[in-house]
Amino acid sequence: MCGIAGLFSVSGKQEFLPVNLNSMMDPMQHRGPDGTGQFIDRGIALGHLRLSIVDLEGGVQPMHASRGAAILTFNGEIYNAAELRETLEAEGYTFQTSHSDTEVLLNAYLYWGDDCVTHFRGMFSFAIWDAMRQQLFIARDRLGIKPLYYTQVGDVFAFASELKGLLAIPDLCREINPEAIEDFLTLGYIPDPKTIFLNSYKLPPGHSLTYSRRAKGPVIRKYWDLNFMVEQDPGDLQKELVDRLREAVDIRMISDVPLGAFLSGGVDSSLVVSLMATSSDQAINTCSIGIDDVEMDESGYADKVAKIFNTKHSMRLADPARWLDLKLLARVYDEPFADNSAIPMLKVSAAARENVTVSLSGDGGDEVFFGYRRQYLHMQEHKLRKLIPENIRRNLFGFLGRYYPKFDYLPRFLRAKSTFEALAMTDAEAYCHTVSKTPSRVMNILRSDKLERDLGGYRTRDLFKGLYAEAPADTEMARIKYIDFKTYLAGGVLTKVDRASMHHSLEVRVPILDHKFVEWAATVPETEQLQGTNGKACLKKALEEFVDKDIIYREKKGFNVPVGDWMNNELLTKLQSLSKSPALKETGYLNTDSIDKMVKEHTSGMQNHEGTLWALIMLDESLSYLLGKDAA
Repeated sequence: MCGIAGLFSVSGKQEFLPVNLNSMMDPMQHRGPDGTGQFIDRGIALGHLRLSIVDLEGGVQPMHASRGAAILTFNGEIYNAAELRETLEAEGYTFQTSHSDTEVLLNAYLYWGDDCVTHFRGMFSFAIWDAMRQQLFIARDRLGIKPLYYTQVGDVFAFASELKGLLAIPDLCREINPEAIEDFLTLGYIPDPKTIFLNSYKLPPGHSLTYSRRAKGPVIRKYWDLNFMVEQDPGDLQKELVDRLREAVDIRMISDVPLGAFLSGGVDSSLVVSLMATSSDQAINTCSIGIDDVEMDESGYADKVAKIFNTKHSMRLADPARWLDLKLLARVYDEPFADNSAIPMLKVSAAARENVTVSLSGDGGDEVFFGYRRQYLHMQEHKLRKLIPENIRRNLFGFLGRYYPKFDYLPRFLRAKSTFEALAMTDAEAYCHTVSKTPSRVMNILRSDKLERDLGGYRTRDLFKGLYAEAPADTEMARIKYIDFKTYLAGGVLTKVDRASMHHSLEVRVPILDHKFVEWAATVPETEQLQGTNGKACLKKALEEFVDKDIIYREKKGFNVPVGDWMNNELLTKLQSLSKSPALKETGYLNTDSIDKMVKEHTSGMQNHEGTLWALIMLDESLSYLLGKDAA
């Protein structure tokens, strides 16, 4: 795992100096503390920060091709490198390194050209300067495990692993993207390809970009998408699932440095650790964090799994009350990011890095096998929407949604306002409503007149409606799963994991998101994934082979990040002054009177605005950092 950066003069007339690359790479040193490399030629500059994982001596970058004038800077791992190397050697390609996946990637480009990405099994973002073609080629892995940002300022096209790498570029457009504000306050993250700035972008997962000096601009191409249209009889489903996931786990255990796994005691991480332990003749390093709260602590389940497989288990007891560090979050994530589980992710990454350089995780299980409760609830609402004619449904539930009181603190069965609102919507609109941190009725009062004008009618639900319509799927379950893959997985889950782990120079590998496993999982009958209220049913049945059922079939608690307590104590002063924030006021995009009203309602106990207020706090911290309004 590494950090990459680069500059490309479209005309070829711009000359670059080492200082230009250094200014981009220095803020990303955490991504590659083991070495730095640069390639600079007329109109092109490639930089690399190395975290050594495989072929510690041989994989130095940027790497020059032994034949052909191509130079590569690469972040990630290619797990089928040995297989590809055999293919390339049979075609006459020679290798200077013993087993570097970097050299395999470079020769694969020379042989297959832009289509090389379709042959890679792994996580990656990379850039290749092809001097013969006078073109830059950049690409990102299929699911967005590794990040890649880019922008263009005049004649100069630039890219970097993190947004902070682009911040060093002179004259970078720092005009705030109004759609990013809308999306962030609605979802809690900024979905690809948008960033917080206009004219800066994330390369979407499963895409490549080619920029030739002969072209008028960059050409972006989708090289992969997930297809849910084929459902197959999996035969012995549990055996097939275990065999396929075991293969994905095994190829991710190749490393020349210490390797381990996160172990929360939940279904996904427990299954990954089970497969690691039963495939290895050595004890596996596992890591978890616990909290001093019997009702919320899950470390006991992690300890049970660790004992079953005799892992070298490390558990760090943490006090969530002392986790609050807003400025750290702003600097780690650059863009506004409101998933508060980023905080424990930072803590467990720090704990894991004490013993290992690579850690496997169970991320992706909920997206791949329908594990979120919100998905189940959406399906129930979908069935009801189908039973009632649209005109009746929109009028009846639209009326109830508008006038039914918002009972945040009463028993769940009385809190029906959100359900009524969802039943009045289309399926795509309703799913956006279901996953939103800030419901549309609140967004309507938060937007300033300026934001309304700049949005030009755009709403985040438009993104969901577009994805819903284009999804290669013919069932409701598959369509909303597709939306999650395109929005929350890359923009939320994988962003959280990458930034938190790389902040501590820790490589995280995600076997459940192996693209071959994901493609197979998309063909598994939906009845095997969601059974009643039981999501991830087939994954849980597979885990029964390895651990006791009391570990599997229990209520998942998750980390209880005490945001509510912070808002009543450490964050109270910040909340009360939020509407006066210089950064928020500079954008002119928010109604400050509405912010004050929400703060009063929340702190008085009238209504629960915790999700929206946490998003506003993180928006303030991020903009203060990005726009230079940070007092610290």
